[in-house]
Amino acid sequence: MYCCKQRKPRPAIKIDLAASVSKAFYDVLATSQQVRVAAENIVRTERSLKDATNQYKAGVVDKIDYKRATISLNNLKASKRSNEELIIAKMEYLKALMGYPDSASLNIVYDSAAMENEIYIDTLQQPD
Repeated sequence: MYCCKQRKPRPAIKIDLAASVSKAFYDVLATSQQVRVAAENIVRTERSLKDATNQYKAGVVDKIDYKRATISLNNLKASKRSNEELIIAKMEYLKALMGYPDSASLNIVYDSAAMENEIYIDTLQQPD
């Protein structure tokens, strides 16, 4: 059943490929969600920094609160930027796994409600 000693049988290769594509797809989704969360956190932290700056200027708080908010904001921006770069690499990996053209744009669409409905259908089907 093996093509040669080092290779897996053909059905196992298809299963491994499907698993790898699924993992890469969900990895892109997870990283995209991290970017969205980081963007929301940046907005919130910018407000906090503005408040801390105004409180520092008014003499209500120490300089350390202002500095802490600045450091936190810079860390969030760096994290968001690195996740955005990771998305690019993960999308290229997903394209390579799927045999998708490098020059073409791949738009990932995910509907969690539809996927939840399809889970029951998929798990109840008999294997071919």
